[in-house]
Amino acid sequence: MNTKNKNSLDFKYGRMTLARFLSSYRITAELTQTELAKKLGWSKGNVCDIESGRRTIGTERAKLLSDITEIPLDYILEIILNQQLYEAGVRKHVKVEFEKKKAT
Repeated sequence: MNTKNKNSLDFKYGRMTLARFLSSYRITAELTQTELAKKLGWSKGNVCDIESGRRTIGTERAKLLSDITEIPLDYILEIILNQQLYEAGVRKHVKVEFEKKKAT
């Protein structure tokens, strides 16, 4: 049974991946791969490898990407985790939520 809603973004454009996210952000921000790499402190090759789906990133780089793009870290982590699950054949979707700090 196909659970994708025909009005969903996934149905229209495919699953969101780190490659799609980074490429879309870069194009929207009107940056070249070289310019984005410089902002992130990464090599142009790293940006190219991520955008082509040959490489992913860990949590430290996800945090840096969040800080630079001003996209919430939970959204970036969801993209990465859900992509890894999908590639492993696990057809589940995770939602990342951070604990709220308790008032002192």
